[in-house]
Amino acid sequence: MKTIINLSFIKRASLFTVLFILIFISKSYAQTETDSIGDIVNYCEEMPGPEGGEQLVVDYLQKNLKPQYDENGQKLAGRVILSFVITKTGKIALIENVAPRQPRFAVDERLVKEAIRVVELMPDWRPGKQNGRPINVRYTLPIVFK
Repeated sequence: MKTIINLSFIKRASLFTVLFILIFISKSYAQTETDSIGDIVNYCEEMPGPEGGEQLVVDYLQKNLKPQYDENGQKLAGRVILSFVITKTGKIALIENVAPRQPRFAVDERLVKEAIRVVELMPDWRPGKQNGRPINVRYTLPIVFK
């Protein structure tokens, strides 16, 4: 009796293997980047956080964000998504707006500028750690203007 090999199964398995390898490689490269401040990771054992906890960030933003208005005096609303790096020393660096990479999040530039202004003035954070050593970690923060 001859064994018949199912070629479609082999093709699917090969395709799955290739896709898995490509995804794994892309994830590996996406986890570390290098900039003027050194290596930057997206995840670590101990993620960075604001001194005093997450609620402190919410309170800080509510207190310091100034409403923005259009030419007709209407209050602008929207969600700005900022990406920045918490450095080894807890400083905030390399702030950027995520929206240009994701057009569905595009908002008025005045909101983006205000969000960046406030994040630049934010107090230092507790740095992220890997193997007990401080490292540079990328952080994403959505800021909602109502």
